[in-house]
Amino acid sequence: MPDATSLPPAGCEVARVDGVFYGDTGGTGDGSSMPVVLLHGFLFDQSMWRAQVAALSARGHRVITVDLPGFGASAVPEEPATMSAYSTAVAAIIDQLALPPVALVGYSMGGQVALDTYAARPDLVTRVVLVDTVAHTDLPEVAQGRRDLAARLEREGIRQYAEEFLPQLLRLDGASAAAVIHARTMMRAADPVGAARALRARADRPDYGPVLDACPLPVLVVVGEHDPFDQGRFGAGMAERAPYGTLEVVAGVGHTPPLEAPDVFTGLLARFVGN
Repeated sequence: MPDATSLPPAGCEVARVDGVFYGDTGGTGDGSSMPVVLLHGFLFDQSMWRAQVAALSARGHRVITVDLPGFGASAVPEEPATMSAYSTAVAAIIDQLALPPVALVGYSMGGQVALDTYAARPDLVTRVVLVDTVAHTDLPEVAQGRRDLAARLEREGIRQYAEEFLPQLLRLDGASAAAVIHARTMMRAADPVGAARALRARADRPDYGPVLDACPLPVLVVVGEHDPFDQGRFGAGMAERAPYGTLEVVAGVGHTPPLEAPDVFTGLLARFVGN
């Protein structure tokens, strides 16, 4: 059975497609509300979206949350992993559920998976939301740092790194105690092998800038005001590259607006997807 930390919010239906675990909530109305697929980031799992699942499903949206391969309750992908291993898993779930085109929402690494999914299967997507993510490829030294970290996680496990990484994800002096506990719990529960393979996939991922350049869909780019990985460098540029891009900056938060400012972030998301 999956660990409780990786389960979707209470009330979700849960299932697997090719070893990938997902939650399926809401959508019991007339079908007029756009389905929403939520993709978590590195060292998290689908439970990060609890607030958004509750709010969007209450508005009539069918909400799909995915444990990306190697995270939460999903199986670890084979080595070498590529970004297409993650996007293929997402596309398989959308196909299995026979969903109409979805709003695809990705946080951090999940944003890169969202762009990879859209690039491979544009027929599945009608809107894109990118939360504290980057589209460009890493500099060589950053990519090598990811590979080095992958080796460390396989060698040492996840616990110590989770504590080191936590202050980069949330502003610990501003986030609620519940958000910090939730983030720490997800991170400590991560499989070091799955995390290592994700890091290697990210080190070798393609440049998604051209995907944004040619995207005819509405694209919402959300960044935390104090995100240490952005600091005004990437979010605005991605919103400008997308022909129909919009930038929203969430005040007072770091790298994780869905957890640090759930009401503000969920309001932005609900307006963007139509409710």
